[in-house]
Amino acid sequence: MSSEKKGKPQQQMFPDTLNLEERAALAINSLTGCVDVKNNYIPYMAVNLIAKPAVMIHSPWDYGSSIGRLVDAFILARQMSGDTSGRDIEEKLQLNLLSLFKNDGLSYRRPSPLNDPNANMHDQRSVLLGLTTWFMATGEPILKTAADKLCAALKRISLKERDYWCFPSTEYTERGWISRDAIFVGTMVDPAHTNARIINPLVKYYELTGNTDAFELAENFTRHTVYYSGAFNPDGSFNKGTEFRKGHFHSRTVSVAGIARFAQFTNNAFYMNWVKKVYDWILSKGTSFGWFPGALVGKGVYHHETCALTDIIEIGIILAQSGYPEYWECVERFVRNHLVETQLLRADWVVESDNHKKDTWKETYYQVGRRSIGGFAGWAAPNDFVCEKGHSYDIMTCCRAHGVRGLFLAWSNIVTESVKEKRVYVNLLLNRSTQWLDIRSYLPHEGRVDLDIKQDIQELLFRIPSWIPFSAVEVIQFHNGKKVKKQTESRI
Repeated sequence: MSSEKKGKPQQQMFPDTLNLEERAALAINSLTGCVDVKNNYIPYMAVNLIAKPAVMIHSPWDYGSSIGRLVDAFILARQMSGDTSGRDIEEKLQLNLLSLFKNDGLSYRRPSPLNDPNANMHDQRSVLLGLTTWFMATGEPILKTAADKLCAALKRISLKERDYWCFPSTEYTERGWISRDAIFVGTMVDPAHTNARIINPLVKYYELTGNTDAFELAENFTRHTVYYSGAFNPDGSFNKGTEFRKGHFHSRTVSVAGIARFAQFTNNAFYMNWVKKVYDWILSKGTSFGWFPGALVGKGVYHHETCALTDIIEIGIILAQSGYPEYWECVERFVRNHLVETQLLRADWVVESDNHKKDTWKETYYQVGRRSIGGFAGWAAPNDFVCEKGHSYDIMTCCRAHGVRGLFLAWSNIVTESVKEKRVYVNLLLNRSTQWLDIRSYLPHEGRVDLDIKQDIQELLFRIPSWIPFSAVEVIQFHNGKKVKKQTESRI
């Protein structure tokens, strides 16, 4: 193993170990590669890599949710890596995102052979996420106008009971709510699949702009989910009934991540304790390295969604920031293992076409493997990128985008600062250059982490993993290249 990366200035050299910025740059290839440039820059949702030849396939999600997720992912990947490739495709996606809105303020799926025009509540979350991240990056007034109108529309159409709000269905049209869900789930609609999933971007948008509609929606959706929805059992477990999508993990985890964000923002100890209870149950259903089932019933028990893992990483970060620092260890373990291991790094095993099989309006066969490099698995097995048991798809655009968000959440929390406490925290032992210090991690190949301090720090807190005995911790301090202090911890 090479000990240092070449071609960088001396002060920016890092060990040849996991670098999340490099993974973000690689992901941009997948973000651009999944876009159908011949069809108005609509993304392909699904990828089947073991088909011969491999194929990308459109789905109804491509006309709403996928666009918002990709807009978010592009911005985060560029913030991490500085890579500007595929900017023309990103701009087309951004225009597409804005084109989805109608005069009532909601985002509607564009009519296609796959779907009727409707405002899908699943999509509203992804669209608001994309708008919020885009507005944070640019401050463009048109984005705030669109997001304000969306929040006002969501408030207007919400079903309002005495002490909670919710959506009575998944799909809304210009004529009002429709009830196709009843065909599949009886008389109920999964609350975690509709209103609860949007809590996170609502909280972030309120934090960013002070939009009171966003806060009211987040507050009332949180109350509905925790007290009335039935999506979570008293012990924190998921309700796996048919009307609750058979305990679909991502629907639950994205909801819990939103409630965690709301609890943290409002300093609500009851909600945070509820989040911890659910999170501990979630951890009991996965592996120590970060594989979790896609659902509790059916073929989903064999499949893992990167979307859910990113949510689980986010919940762990929020809990760690809120008085439970032991969860940093879960976060780092999940990032180092299943998150980065489910990113496609090579495609030499994929059978692909160079225009030998003609594309259709729904499918493309052109260089699917190469275009998918950098993407994250949609339905991974514990030790395989492809889960052949109950196989459907290998990459989904929701996961390729949310995987980038998982990288960003980890990267932005490797080193953090508390201005109030005048402290700098090293939370995750991963490579990162920050304004306070550079952290160079030789893990897992060598038990060594170097800190290059760039400015005076009043108090520096460094997390020692629980599996390291204190007697094995050796601190060596250098100044101007000379050793000035050596200390070995002797506590047990």
